[in-house]
Amino acid sequence: MHWITRKPKKLKFKLQSQTELIVREAQSKIFYPINWWESQKIDISKCIVINGFWRSGTTWLQDTLSATTNAKAVFEPFSPRAGYFYKAIPEINPPQHDFTFLNLLIPYQEQNFGEGSYLKFIVDKALLDLLPHRNTQMTIRPISYYSRDRVVVKFVRASLCLKAIYNDWPVSVIHIYRDPRALIHTIMRIQYWRAIFEQLSLSKQLLQINDGRKNYFSRWEKEILELDQQNLISRLAGYWALTEKYILDSFPNQQNNHRFSIVNYDEMVLEGPAYLKRVLAEMKIEFDNLALEKNWSRRSPTSVEKQVQTYDKRKSMDRLYSWKSELTQSEQDAIMDIMKRFGLDYRLRE
Repeated sequence: MHWITRKPKKLKFKLQSQTELIVREAQSKIFYPINWWESQKIDISKCIVINGFWRSGTTWLQDTLSATTNAKAVFEPFSPRAGYFYKAIPEINPPQHDFTFLNLLIPYQEQNFGEGSYLKFIVDKALLDLLPHRNTQMTIRPISYYSRDRVVVKFVRASLCLKAIYNDWPVSVIHIYRDPRALIHTIMRIQYWRAIFEQLSLSKQLLQINDGRKNYFSRWEKEILELDQQNLISRLAGYWALTEKYILDSFPNQQNNHRFSIVNYDEMVLEGPAYLKRVLAEMKIEFDNLALEKNWSRRSPTSVEKQVQTYDKRKSMDRLYSWKSELTQSEQDAIMDIMKRFGLDYRLRE
């Protein structure tokens, strides 16, 4: 299939003008002393970590939870754009150090971060909202914001160390997954996202980094090498499937675990606020019911679509299922075959 990629409108993709960038950069530095002082009041046990693959709804969920629980929001602390991640490169020792490769790198840590780990330092500072950079703070903040006593941190690069985060800090962890056909369709149709993943190599990301990950992923070495020879859709499906598989293996038998939950983006969008209310209640996370209802329909800052002001189930369904008419049947089948090949048992809506 010849993809006609959608180019985001000027300045729409980042959803901030140059002025906003300057203000956020200045704000993160000027108000850092206030933030540092107020960080002493943060209760880590009230903090929430959100994780999911790229384009899974992580930013939208973070915005909703930040407003709903009156929490500060820290955006992508492992992103190379924020700069902190580069200091952790010596302990990861990847085969490439260029930005394109590092931008897709998910740090690995099986159970706990070791003492002196810079990755641990990054997570610790993120949970205290002490990473002053415009790329970790995606909004211009009012003064009242700094008095909040909890933080919501969101990752797309934490699937392979999520259990270590869970073990090392008493936080609530929410992993969000989305139908891989919809997720991959979104990446493929937007030029910006497609360009990010064009050079994705599963073998380099999962087998050639000497930090322990090969011990887990080598059981699929043949499949990984085969996928690396296929098109971008298959490689994306493989990266999604293998990292999701790792999550499921990291958190077995979690039905009664109030600190960890896996949520389905598609079901959450279709069911509306009731879905998230149920999840938060099960996790014993206090939230403002009116704030959740008010903020539910706000679109993610990383979306290139126009903002929808009211919850509209019909529009939500159109948004969720546009992949059905834009992915070929063979592409849909390839994604599902890869999902089944790696033993994923997620229930997906048809």
